[in-house]
Amino acid sequence: MKSITAISEHFSLLLFLSIAMPTTYLFGQQTIGTLKIVVRPTDATVKIDNRQIHQMDTQGLYYQVLDTGKHSFQILAPTYKTKEGTVNVLPNDTVFMGKYLVFSDQFRKYKRKEKGKQRFRSMLRILPPIAIIGFSAQYFLGVGKTRTEMEDSELVVYQRIEDYDNATTIKTTALARTEYQSAKFYYDSKRNAHNKFVRNQVIKISAATVGMVGAYWLASKMKAQPFIETPAMSNVNLGLDPFSNSLIFTFIF
Repeated sequence: MKSITAISEHFSLLLFLSIAMPTTYLFGQQTIGTLKIVVRPTDATVKIDNRQIHQMDTQGLYYQVLDTGKHSFQILAPTYKTKEGTVNVLPNDTVFMGKYLVFSDQFRKYKRKEKGKQRFRSMLRILPPIAIIGFSAQYFLGVGKTRTEMEDSELVVYQRIEDYDNATTIKTTALARTEYQSAKFYYDSKRNAHNKFVRNQVIKISAATVGMVGAYWLASKMKAQPFIETPAMSNVNLGLDPFSNSLIFTFIF
């Protein structure tokens, strides 16, 4: 009777071990892995399964210990396009992933607009002074020539007056009068040309000066506008409300 009881106890022990050992081996297997991510820009937000991770290793890589299987990820940063997808984590293994974000279309459009405004502001600050310098140089280079022509023609007029006074005959008097009238007409044309040149240059320089003041004022008002990112569908999380079983949208800022 004792031997039967002993055999029964040994059988129960063997049965327990036959069940417990495979189960222990099965659950003792490694069911976790590690995900390491390098991102650009380096200050981007990294989310795994909609949870932000903050841990970084000594090499500056984000890392997270995860259960094996597929996991969703999101890489997002202001002014950049959001990247998202899935990654498969293997047991007792480390998965490396590199993600480089590119500027969003909205930010590229903003930068192009700001560069255009900056070029226009530069033109407002540069062109009026150039115009003033150009008109002033034109004045100083041209006024001497027109003044000299006017003064030379005036001397001819005085010479013709002297010839007229010294004329002794009717013929020489008539000739001196004709030459005087011709010299006077030529002098008047040179004087008018000189006055017109001076007047036009003064108008140009004055207008350029007024334009420069106005351009500088306008340029001072054209300040750079800060970039304000509008949430796009790529920055929306779609989830299920556990209480109402309805779909909910979450914007990522």
